[in-house]
Amino acid sequence: MRKIVNIFWLTIVFVSIIFFYNELNDDFSLKNISIVGKENVAWQITTPSEVDLQNLENILAQPFTYLGKGHQTYAFVSQDQQYVLKFIKYTYLKSPFYLAWLPNFGLVQSYRQNLLQHQAMRINRIFQGYHLAYTKNKDNTGMLYVHLLKTDNLHKPITLTSRYGFNYNVNLDEVSFMLQRKAQTTKNTLTTLLQNNEVEKAKKQIRKILNLYTSEYLLSLHDDDHNIIHNTGFVDDIAIRIDVGRLMIKSHKDPLTFKTELERLANKRLSKWLSAHYPQYHSVLFEDMHTAINDIYQLLLAFNTNEAKTAKLVTTSP
Repeated sequence: MRKIVNIFWLTIVFVSIIFFYNELNDDFSLKNISIVGKENVAWQITTPSEVDLQNLENILAQPFTYLGKGHQTYAFVSQDQQYVLKFIKYTYLKSPFYLAWLPNFGLVQSYRQNLLQHQAMRINRIFQGYHLAYTKNKDNTGMLYVHLLKTDNLHKPITLTSRYGFNYNVNLDEVSFMLQRKAQTTKNTLTTLLQNNEVEKAKKQIRKILNLYTSEYLLSLHDDDHNIIHNTGFVDDIAIRIDVGRLMIKSHKDPLTFKTELERLANKRLSKWLSAHYPQYHSVLFEDMHTAINDIYQLLLAFNTNEAKTAKLVTTSP
């Protein structure tokens, strides 16, 4: 009996050590960023040029230290604070561990298939977002390189330092990662400006964010995640989308529908945040936001009209 009790307590201690180790590292491990599942060639990225590869080599020559994690990725920041290296969290994309143990019949089989389909949808959605960000939306995302599938051409080992100083050696050919310019979030940008009473500059930055959404609209790109305060930001005073994991192709809506979406974004996200944190500036910034949205709407109407005229000229030309 005493032996069983000792084994029980040793098991508790062992599990506790693993648990606290994972907590210290924010659940980061090489296993959690290792590519799993069948790879889809649709997410293959064109091999970068020699110049781009050299630029990548230069950036990745410096140490990267743990920055934080989101729902989809772990992020590490470069020593010069100019770049962020993001690794896809495969813990988020893996099937539940118990799935392999379930019997394969009846309702259980249906449950298993639904889980696997949901997993495939999540993988495709995330990979699509990063693929689009790199191939169609670089200027609006600060994306420098995306590597989604296993390769054998980078030959680039890198050392990552975790939150509490643990070092990990990573072969970048073997993992899914994204290299992005480091941005200051819209939240931090507006906070700095409004704490210093720089309202006119805050107006300009908000207009830049609205223009960012408009630029993506004209590229037929859409993002379902409208957490504008945290997921957009600025690099060298240029507005970019920081989180691109939900980016998708979506056909042009008519300008009025897009205007309504921008108004909803302004009212539910920016206006709400301003009311909570800087109520003294809310009315003037709210008014300017809606003036900017109306200006964008008028420009889109003119753009669509000119497009229609051009199309008509083309179709009626001899």
